Amino acid sequence: MHPSIFTTADSWHNWLTHHIKPGTTFQQLASHQQPFSLTAGLALSLLPRLQETLFAAAPTIAIHMECTIDNARAPFARMHIHVYNASETPLTLACQRCMTAMPWQLDSRSSFWLAPNEERYREADLPEEDEVFFYDEIVDLIQLIEDEALLSCPHSPRHAENQCRITPNLSESRAKVVETKQSNPFAILAQLKKTSKE
Repeated sequence: MHPSIFTTADSWHNWLTHHIKPGTTFQQLASHQQPFSLTAGLALSLLPRLQETLFAAAPTIAIHMECTIDNARAPFARMHIHVYNASETPLTLACQRCMTAMPWQLDSRSSFWLAPNEERYREADLPEEDEVFFYDEIVDLIQLIEDEALLSCPHSPRHAENQCRITPNLSESRAKVVETKQSNPFAILAQLKKTSKE
């Protein structure tokens, strides 16, 4: 089944009302007893930071989000989120070696603590490196989806060596040439000749 397509924030929020009411806080979300999932086609204009990251932006991308709540440590709850590209067409990033399109399969899994407040969270014996949302914060699923997508994006995306248009040796040689001062043109020429022989 194809997901619903949302091109504006209003259409997204109108649809979302049937799943999570506007103004829902994380405290209300923590009371969910059953896992829930959402699949939607989102216009990239709703995810501007992700749009800037992609090599070629399609009008919409199909996003699937799964959320489960673990209340085993009440009043603290554990929220697990899985975000992935539900479209058959992969997203693309710019390879930092050859600067051409590189397929990227968005698939992110994260967990967060839901806590009554900062004071209670600090008193609890919970890992400090874990991210936390407090009960009085408003749930913003679009921001959560975009944050998860960006965090799963490779810092310096590169093709596999056998798929890249530029070989690693040539790429490194070019980088060395760029770093060579322009006041030494003979060194640049020597470096290029060495590269051509390899």
